[in-house]
Amino acid sequence: MTFSKKAAALSALLLIGGHAAAADLTATLSNLQIQLFDLTPGDGIAASYTLVGAQFGSATTYTASGLFDEQAGLTAQAALTGAGLSALASVSGLAGSPTSFSLMASLNSALPSPYGDAGAQALAGFSLLVGPGTLILLSANTHVASNGSDAVAGTDLMSQASLRFLQVSDGVTVGSTGTRQAYTSFGAGNLTPSSSGVLSASFANYSADATRLQARASVSAGLSTPIAAVPEPSSLALLAAGGALVFGAARRRKAA
Repeated sequence: MTFSKKAAALSALLLIGGHAAAADLTATLSNLQIQLFDLTPGDGIAASYTLVGAQFGSATTYTASGLFDEQAGLTAQAALTGAGLSALASVSGLAGSPTSFSLMASLNSALPSPYGDAGAQALAGFSLLVGPGTLILLSANTHVASNGSDAVAGTDLMSQASLRFLQVSDGVTVGSTGTRQAYTSFGAGNLTPSSSGVLSASFANYSADATRLQARASVSAGLSTPIAAVPEPSSLALLAAGGALVFGAARRRKAA
């Protein structure tokens, strides 16, 4: 390879390398617990809930290029791998045991920009009938983390875990919602936001009738990089330097 070709190749590699988006994202949720509290202890009716719907779980992974993988069921796992990308989402549980769910989502990326979006999501839930005068509390252990290195300016990294109660009829969130997330939007650098702890969501039924709800747990990890990334001044300088070397070498050959 001639000097001019080497210089051109080096400048191109430096420009591409300056726009790599590297990320390691994780979100987990496990040890789901259900607790009941009697809001009207003097009425002679004990606090209660009854499972009235089938458990469900789904795992999904996706990328902006159209790659997509999804599986549904109490035990589901969806995984995607490609050049510089690894995405995995999984949910596991035992039939008839709403507290057995374990969810995980992870995304590892070392992709050149522009790239777009990539993500992994896991979702689990069940329907239940909450008795009158009953306070129901969901809680679970969770950990989320978003670790990025040398990302393009404007890159968004997000890991999130959540617990919530929904009205079965319209899907509207009711009661309290527990959410834990690590969200980052940054340029080049090393950032490692993370959070661990216990999430909880509650619903109080003060009515004289039972109320049907859907309990839902979810985790997700996602990466979004700019589609039209603008080269940084340092990258432009490297490219200009490489071009100058090529131009200079060509002029010397012509003069000779």
